[in-house]
Amino acid sequence: MRKDDSPVFRLILVAGLLLWVAGGCQQSAAVPVSIGAFAPNYLLLVVAVLAPYMPTFGSATVGLLSGIVQGGLAGANLTAYGVSRIVAGLTVGKIHQSELAQSPLVAALTAAVTVVVGQAAVLFLAPTVNVGAFVLATMGTAIYNGVLAVPLDWAIGKVLSNSAHDR
Repeated sequence: MRKDDSPVFRLILVAGLLLWVAGGCQQSAAVPVSIGAFAPNYLLLVVAVLAPYMPTFGSATVGLLSGIVQGGLAGANLTAYGVSRIVAGLTVGKIHQSELAQSPLVAALTAAVTVVVGQAAVLFLAPTVNVGAFVLATMGTAIYNGVLAVPLDWAIGKVLSNSAHDR
């Protein structure tokens, strides 16, 4: 086996590529594809769909990296985004430690939970004036990410099959 065929190398490569693409999509495509006030959060989507393929520490690390990218893109407090995405990564990592069978429904629910937990942490770390609108937008984003998680989870499963999924 060549060194670049190792499951860990492939997982790191896929995670880095997905975070880079998600950052670009978050900056350029989130608003144009939004439905009313509901826009996808591509960076939290990456955290949610990669969690089944890595240990909890890996999910938290991807969460931190997605928070740094999101905070940098928003020009906002990196601490709030970093910590909130770590919490989201830890939560989704713990969910997948319960040995749930990976299915489209689990992928969708995991993505929705990741958004709710990540955005709830942002709300507590960097409070906003209009909490009602924030919560409503979070629920819409959770649904949006849940729908997007199904095909992305299928694609990542194909790329990472028989590699890192066996934790």
